[in-house]
Amino acid sequence: MSIGVEVPSKSPQDMNQPPKGIQDLVYSLEEGSARHLPRYFFVLLLSIFIGTVYHLTEFKNFGTAEAMDTAQLARNLAQGRGYTTRFIRPLSLHLLQQQKAAAKLDETQVLKQATHPDLANAPLYPLLLAGWMKVLPFNFKIPDARQESNFTRYQPDVLISYLNLTLFLVAVGQVYFLGRKLFDPSVAAVAAAVVFGTELLWRFTYSGLSTNLLIVLLLGLAQVMVAIEQGVHRTENPAKFSRLLPFAIGAGIFTGLLCLTRYSVGILLLPVLGFLLLWGGPRRWILAPVTAITFALIVMPWLARNHQLCGHWFGTAGYAMHQGTPWFSDTRLERSQNPDMTKVEIGDLRRKMTLNATQLVNEELPRLAGGYVTALFLVGLLIPFHSSALQRVRWLIVASIVVLLFAQALGRTHLTEDSQTVNSENLLVLVAPLVILFGVSLFFLLLDRVEFLVPQLRQITISGFILGVCLPLFFTLLPPRTHPLSWPPYHPLLIQQFSGWMAQEDLMMSDMPWAVAWYGQRECLWLTLRVKHDYVEDFYNVHDHLRPVRAIYLTPITADERWRPTFLNVDDPNTAWNRFYMDSLLRNNIPTGFPLRHALGGGYMSSGQFFLTDMPRWKDWTLRPLRR
Repeated sequence: MSIGVEVPSKSPQDMNQPPKGIQDLVYSLEEGSARHLPRYFFVLLLSIFIGTVYHLTEFKNFGTAEAMDTAQLARNLAQGRGYTTRFIRPLSLHLLQQQKAAAKLDETQVLKQATHPDLANAPLYPLLLAGWMKVLPFNFKIPDARQESNFTRYQPDVLISYLNLTLFLVAVGQVYFLGRKLFDPSVAAVAAAVVFGTELLWRFTYSGLSTNLLIVLLLGLAQVMVAIEQGVHRTENPAKFSRLLPFAIGAGIFTGLLCLTRYSVGILLLPVLGFLLLWGGPRRWILAPVTAITFALIVMPWLARNHQLCGHWFGTAGYAMHQGTPWFSDTRLERSQNPDMTKVEIGDLRRKMTLNATQLVNEELPRLAGGYVTALFLVGLLIPFHSSALQRVRWLIVASIVVLLFAQALGRTHLTEDSQTVNSENLLVLVAPLVILFGVSLFFLLLDRVEFLVPQLRQITISGFILGVCLPLFFTLLPPRTHPLSWPPYHPLLIQQFSGWMAQEDLMMSDMPWAVAWYGQRECLWLTLRVKHDYVEDFYNVHDHLRPVRAIYLTPITADERWRPTFLNVDDPNTAWNRFYMDSLLRNNIPTGFPLRHALGGGYMSSGQFFLTDMPRWKDWTLRPLRR
């Protein structure tokens, strides 16, 4: 006896149907939850394409002193040397000597120590780079230093740019999610696309600066502040204090991390506290102090470290406001071994702030986020939102712009003159993603008032808006290709060649010590103000009393100075090394009694390179001079 099971037969129509799983997939892609996946995939491919083209056509090795300085700090951390620097500022020596003298210690030992503590940079970004160097196989040695024609890119510069590119993509994602929270998916998507297509942000991404890390932290702070506002002013069931307290602590953490990435950005604590005191609800008198205390707990250990080493909370960075005044123009302050800070009066600082703030308002602010979107943001200030929450967040952004503008104006130094827009002192660019988000929201507000005869015209208008805003990036990607080296004056191969002739313990002096420290991996002192023996704060004070200088390396930074106002002003100590360079070049005359007598000749001096040592260390090398 058998038990039979009746199996229904399939009709010919059923046999021609695709399996149910494929039907579900097709439905999901067309109407279901996965209907946006093709669009996301296209955006991903487009992003990869743009990033690849930009990397291949626009990459340049580091062109700012700040990028090289933080990179060499990170390498020292990764190699177990601690938070020490090979880029030595005479001002740093002065502060360390003052502290030694106050403690009744031998102040002549500050340059004879095996490691020199860094007093100029906040620690978070170098720590992040150090971790990156631990993860990836960095190769700091150019494989064959003699093959100039084969050298195009310095591998560590490329790997650091990958880290900043990752941070940039994180920031784009943050803008999208913040836009969804404040507005709607359409505003969020367009704002993220505009941020991704902003050419200025791409330049910062490949600059090696800490700007992208600051943008990520600032967007994180914005998300925390939005959460506090929405929790306090929720129409139904406002958030309890226990739920708001973690966000207040988070605001203090983010603000503290911003300060530990770049000291001047710590001023954002002021608008954050103002926001909490104005719109923090019944518990604002507790939330604001909690944020302030958290901020202090984050930053005070590092500031205490600085104060213990040199007697100043922010090290040499605390004197940025003195730079650019009549008494300390250009690089004079950081190259001084005994500066008189009492000469700088309140009127000098007020004049510096007024002049720089005027220039920022007239030139930098209008093109903060590429120009067009910034105009939308500024016009949008005249149009009130129906949502009071959006009004409050927008005024927080405005307050942040105001305090950052004055901080940038007061803290402006020679770094801005060296690189007008892409520099670590450009603080306004940090709020560019938030400005873009609110500028795009006004665009959609105006767009909603337009009646399109054909629905597709709305999508075409949005696409045209994105394309128009991103045109600077598209034009940048067009030929001709940018040369991958920031030459002159920075050529990694040449710097590494010259530095390779020196022993690890030898001290060099240069007009670009940050580049020697990063590419050459040698301790290098910034050029002192004076050369003559009859001055106290001069080359001989270092060479005779602190540590012998074994080589002097002058570059186009000195050679390309303007002739008449610089070289012929014999009374200006800032011009001493310019005249020293020209005298050696034109007359082949090194001052009598100068301890370094051997200069590298040939085509190097004609290309703006002057290398002077205590002995002919290059005699066994066959090198070809670089062409400009």
